[in-house]
Amino acid sequence: MEYDLEPRELTHVDIWGKYSVSSINGFQYYLLMVDDALYYVTVEFLKSKDQAMQKLKNYFTHLELKSKEECPRQCVSIMDMNLLMTYCLTGSI
Repeated sequence: MEYDLEPRELTHVDIWGKYSVSSINGFQYYLLMVDDALYYVTVEFLKSKDQAMQKLKNYFTHLELKSKEECPRQCVSIMDMNLLMTYCLTGSI
């Protein structure tokens, strides 16, 4: 089923962490954001959860600017997404 969505209309957000071991740069959380209209995926690395709100504001501002550009509606095709999912599920990552 296809829906005619505008950028920022439906965005999935997930924050993961706190990991017991920090990354080399001190990050213990990460924030995943996916816009359904553009199939635009962003991952932001966080040192603390309180950084998440500013990262979300930056993300939505970026999407607003991106949607004003002449950009194809689907930056990543469904087929590419299915290939990526298959690749991930086969344990290749």
